[in-house]
Amino acid sequence: MNKHADALYAHAFRQEALDLFRRIIRCDRRDANGERFKILALRMGKPHKDYYIEFELMDPSGRHLHSRFDQNAKKFPEEWLGLDWQE
Repeated sequence: MNKHADALYAHAFRQEALDLFRRIIRCDRRDANGERFKILALRMGKPHKDYYIEFELMDPSGRHLHSRFDQNAKKFPEEWLGLDWQE
């Protein structure tokens, strides 16, 4: 399902991708695959290309990714309610 959601995102089916990422994260509340980062990027209006460059390519260690998430996730608190990794 994750690859399908990524393909939707890459081909600018933004709402469909967002809906599918939400379904994935609700099934895996610990978010082992990191869908929360893609949900955040979609909510911030980032196209897939920008997400890939800013969130993955420029940050292979993931440190900036987690920091960026922590800074911006507060803008969309409804997305993270009830997830196991959330405080």
